[in-house]
Amino acid sequence: MSYKMWIYHKEEKPKVIDSDHFGKKEYKEWHDSPAKCEGFTKIPKIKKAIDDAIITGISHGFSKKKAKAIAVHQTGEKVQNISDSINDDLNNKAHIKKAKRKLEKKIKDEFSIDVDLRQYPNFKGIRELEEYYSELKNGNS
Repeated sequence: MSYKMWIYHKEEKPKVIDSDHFGKKEYKEWHDSPAKCEGFTKIPKIKKAIDDAIITGISHGFSKKKAKAIAVHQTGEKVQNISDSINDDLNNKAHIKKAKRKLEKKIKDEFSIDVDLRQYPNFKGIRELEEYYSELKNGNS
């Protein structure tokens, strides 16, 4: 199944694409996480976080080389987790919109009622629309 995702490039602004397109020739130098982009560890705030983590690692008895490897890995994992969370949010919003449109169509097709989706915001709106649909089916509305 296809889904929307953010992709990142070392020189271009991030953008959203359909997952089916990721990996194609035109996206060869794009990544699914900014942590995978060349030069990631040179971004000032990332570099500072890594430097601070290296100092912490050394204070816990790790060699500078080992502390740096751990710091870079952990920072990359944190950024990847944020990237995954952003993609989840992107797809949840798309899922919510799709589910509400599907319920809107069912209500229109079965009961000839135009539903104002603005009255059913966010994920909670799906549940409210499902309840409304059930009431219509049971003749309670």
